Amino acid sequence: MRTVVFRTGSLGDTVCAVPAFRALRRQFEGDELVLLHDSPWRGRVSAAEVVRGLGVFDRLVGYRSGRGWVSRVDLALRVRELKPDRVVCLPQRMEQWQSLLRKKRFLEILGVREVLGFSDPRQINGAGLTESRRLLALLAIEGLCSEYLGYGFPVNSLASGRVSEWMAVRRQDRRVVVFCGGGKTPSQRWSLNRYGELLRELVERHGVFVVGVGTAREREQAVPEVLERVPGMEWMPAGWSVLEMLELMRGADLYVGNDTGPMHVAAAMGCPVFAVVSARNVPGAWDPDVEPRCVLRLQMECEGCFLEECRFPGQPCLDGIGLEYARHELQGFVEGRSLLGPGEGRGGVWGRRKEAGC
Repeated sequence: MRTVVFRTGSLGDTVCAVPAFRALRRQFEGDELVLLHDSPWRGRVSAAEVVRGLGVFDRLVGYRSGRGWVSRVDLALRVRELKPDRVVCLPQRMEQWQSLLRKKRFLEILGVREVLGFSDPRQINGAGLTESRRLLALLAIEGLCSEYLGYGFPVNSLASGRVSEWMAVRRQDRRVVVFCGGGKTPSQRWSLNRYGELLRELVERHGVFVVGVGTAREREQAVPEVLERVPGMEWMPAGWSVLEMLELMRGADLYVGNDTGPMHVAAAMGCPVFAVVSARNVPGAWDPDVEPRCVLRLQMECEGCFLEECRFPGQPCLDGIGLEYARHELQGFVEGRSLLGPGEGRGGVWGRRKEAGC
């Protein structure tokens, strides 16, 4: 039997789907399990980069997305080639019910005998579930395995070795804070100037080593307001992939930044998260799936707008989160949980990898 799991999206979307992927692997243990995913445009992370090496899927098949009818034709060709016995869809939270029905009919026309995951999403989308738990709830509605099996990203020896080597000449036994000030849309991005102040104070108070992650453009934007203001801060090497980011987060003591893909990577690796979140999504929908976490978010009348750019000057839901408030909350989170105290912290994993010769 061949079971195809259909999931679209970029880095954060894929990471949040990993617990559902693992549940489906358990459900269809004897099947060939294939991930059918879209291939995002340049600058976005493909699902294949995230799940390769997880040991969940037997095959990864991508199709070109964002090209209208060309994408639909390409998707149809991939489904025809795969000839799946069943397709399990893990839809995006924002996908409308009518769109799901059209997609279900599309797969049936292509000859798929069993299509699952097309239940009315309105049953659970407003239930206050994080994305990973929402997908498991969808599987439960279909009568499939919905047990939370975690993320379980295995150590990649080559990537871990590169991170360990890079850290060996920079970290100097300091605690590590990972920062990401980017995001797919402007409505996700808090002030870089304010982040610069928060991170500078973390270095002065706790002597931490700050590592920035993100695209080359995000690095460029962060230079004047963050990189040049935070003592000793460095950006992850340009040649690093998602694999190195996973290993970086495995040993990091704290993530500070926006609600974006690297935040979900940090959460999946068990790294404590301090995030500044806009009201673009419904409350809790994309909260990091980790404890401890501290999420700063303002309740707004316009919350759940899903806009990429705010229609109001200054974007009140983010601009209203002031520096003094964020400083107070971050200090309380760090000191209340003893996240940056004496000792090697989570970063000891890099030293152990190095000693093991990885």
